[in-house]
This record gives sequence, structure tokens and C-alpha cells, in this order.
Amino acid sequence: MILIKNFPKLVVSLVVAAQILASGCAGLRTQHRIEDKDSIPENQESSPTSTTTSQDHSAASSFQADRQAFSDLRKEIPTNRQNVNDEEALLSELFVGPHPKEERIRERFERILRKKREIHQRELQTQRQQFDKEQKSKREEFQKKQNLERSQFLKRKNAPEERRSFYADQETERLEFNKILKDQRDQFEDQIRSQGREFDSYAREKSSDFNQRLRAFRESEKIRTKEIEQRKKSSEY
Repeated sequence: MILIKNFPKLVVSLVVAAQILASGCAGLRTQHRIEDKDSIPENQESSPTSTTTSQDHSAASSFQADRQAFSDLRKEIPTNRQNVNDEEALLSELFVGPHPKEERIRERFERILRKKREIHQRELQTQRQQFDKEQKSKREEFQKKQNLERSQFLKRKNAPEERRSFYADQETERLEFNKILKDQRDQFEDQIRSQGREFDSYAREKSSDFNQRLRAFRESEKIRTKEIEQRKKSSEY
């Protein structure tokens, strides 16, 4: 009976409690949304990692652009000038380093020059092999041609005078052909000897240039050593 009498009050209490609870949850949700919004600035700054990555990418792009520009400029330089510049840079690199030794510098130069000579010899050998192959092919074609002409000639009956004339013509043609091959051979050998002389002149020129640079390096090393000794003596006093 007591529970039944108090039932309306219980219902009212439960309804009020539910409203309060609902209001509190709504307020929490609203506050949470505001805090989330405020926690993220409109202009969010990049993190150090993203900034570093962006800088690295920019530097890499700049390097690639500079390299492409250098490559484009190099194309405008004649090939002979490029080779001279490359060799000048190679000679200069021999003397670069933390106090390089003179013996080591000369050893590197002689190794480079020896390598160039080996490459030159291989190129000459390749030219000779190609020339020999061409001459052999020409000789075989000529012999094949004369054999065919002789076979065709012998298929029919010929007077003695005709045979003498035919073989004389073939012999004259053969001698002229051999003379042409010999002239080509002589011209080729002259070219090979000329290339050899050019390389020898090139090697002497590079050796002279290297020796001049080496003398300058030797003098600079003497000055550097003297300065070091003077600094040591000054520090002792």
C-alpha cells in the first residue's frame, strides 16, 4: 500500500533524474566538440619532420635542375674541347687531397697514361682486323667473279687466239686488282702509323704538362713544410 501511494512521486523523481542526465550528456557532447575544434588551429603549422622532408625534396629538385642545366651547357661545347677540359680536370684531381705524396701522384698519372695507351692499341687492332676482313671479302668476291667468267667461257668452243686473249685479260684484271688492294693497304698502314705518332705526341705533351704541375706542387710542398717548421719553432718560444 505504501509503495502504491508513493508511486506517482517515484515516477516524477525518475523523470526529473532522466532530464538532468540527458542535459548533462548534451552539455558534455557540446563541450567536447568545442574542445576538439579549439585543439586544432585553423592554420596548423607543419611538424619538423614534414618541414625537413619538404626541404630535402626542394634541395633534390634544385640539384637535378642544376645538373640538367650543366648537361645542356656541356652539349654546346665541341667534343674536342670537352675532352681537353676533362683531361685538365683529371690532371688537377691528381694533386687534390690531404697532402698527397709525390710518388703516389706520379704512380697514378703513369697508370692513367698506360691505360690510355692500351685503349689506343686496342682501337688500332680493331681497325686492322676490320680492314683485313674487308680486304679478304674483296679478294674472295674478285676470285669468285673470275671463276664464274672462266667457267662461262669454257662452256663454248673457243679459238686459240680467243683463249689467249681471255686469259691475258683476266691476268691483267687480276694484277690491277692486286695493285688496288696493295695501295689500300699502304694507305691504311700510313694512317695507323700517323695515329701512332699522334698518340706519342699526345703522351709527350701530357707528360710535359704533368711534370710542370709536379714541379709546382713540389715547390708548394717545400713552402708548406717550411711554414710548418716555422710555426713549430714559434710555439716553442
